[in-house]
Amino acid sequence: MTAIILLENGNLEETVVVDKKAASIGGSRLGLTIGDKITLNDLLYGLMLCSGNDAAVQIAISIAGDTEKFSDMMNEKAYKLGLKDTHFVTSHGLDNDGHYTTAYELAKISDYALEIEKFSEVVSSRTYTVTINGYPRTITNTNELLGNVTGVNGIKTGFTAKARKVLSNVCGETRIKGYYSSFRFRYKKDKRKRLGYAY
Repeated sequence: MTAIILLENGNLEETVVVDKKAASIGGSRLGLTIGDKITLNDLLYGLMLCSGNDAAVQIAISIAGDTEKFSDMMNEKAYKLGLKDTHFVTSHGLDNDGHYTTAYELAKISDYALEIEKFSEVVSSRTYTVTINGYPRTITNTNELLGNVTGVNGIKTGFTAKARKVLSNVCGETRIKGYYSSFRFRYKKDKRKRLGYAY
């Protein structure tokens, strides 16, 4: 949902200055520090390819002014999409009281996002070179199936202590989608089996 709000409300060419709140967030990161200069476009790639929590927080601040107002925008969009079992508190998705969704509603969010051409382009990228303070840095998509399993072209991996390893995938032109919530994947073959079942 963070990517959707950015794509529908932001100018991807805009360069922003990284806030202290974004630079200090833990978990998986793009590697931003206070005062870094980066475009919203590159924050989007950092968000979706390497699950950058710092990118997520900076997107929220850049679009809405603060993270709370951004969460309100996310919840308003969820309401418009008819989601009844989804509520957002943060832009990064780390465990937080009151922050939740379901595999089914994640599927609905993802299906909506895939209609946005830029979103599909980003999530199907195996690597991308972002520019921070004028210096290039190549980042790699954490989705191990992308490029290794025929037909897989996105969407995103995730992990929190409560949800464990999660994966949202889309396969082929027919857009067979797999939304694996709370499955404890140990090997790529676990994911392959589930995708094989979907086909």
